[in-house]
Amino acid sequence: MPAGAGNSSWDFTCGDGMTFFFYATKGLDSKKYDGGDPAGLRGFLGDTQRRGMSYGWMGILNVPTDKGDRIMTSVYGSIKMSDIESQATSFMATDCRNKQASEMLITFLHASLDNKTLMKLQQHKDEYTFKIGQDQVEVGSAMLLKLIQLITTETWATTVNIEDKLGDL
Repeated sequence: MPAGAGNSSWDFTCGDGMTFFFYATKGLDSKKYDGGDPAGLRGFLGDTQRRGMSYGWMGILNVPTDKGDRIMTSVYGSIKMSDIESQATSFMATDCRNKQASEMLITFLHASLDNKTLMKLQQHKDEYTFKIGQDQVEVGSAMLLKLIQLITTETWATTVNIEDKLGDL
């Protein structure tokens, strides 16, 4: 795995670190994702998850919820923005790999979305920007969830929510 093991932050200031950042954040090789196509969302999220697995983003794509951990690229229906905010407050305040992964995910999304979709997403910037300490900080996983919410119709009828409700019975 290019991301390597450990939790210490990566050094993007020279050689291998710069190359790692470049490949982790470059847009998808296929055409830019058109957010007007909900059918293409599954493929886009699959590509995003593969990129995340290769470059150490799973710490932010795996979100703790009241029903257990959920991988947002495949089980986004039961993840709330408040779940991501709770998770992000812990890692965005320190210099760590998850903070760097969040910033790489933001750069990746900017490089992988078409202009129309990116503009639509940026109109909701306040929804994926959280107060961390004294600063307002964009959070990559929150940005991805907002993108998913804009593309899909949020409903309590998603498969995961049905499974959760049945499990609660």
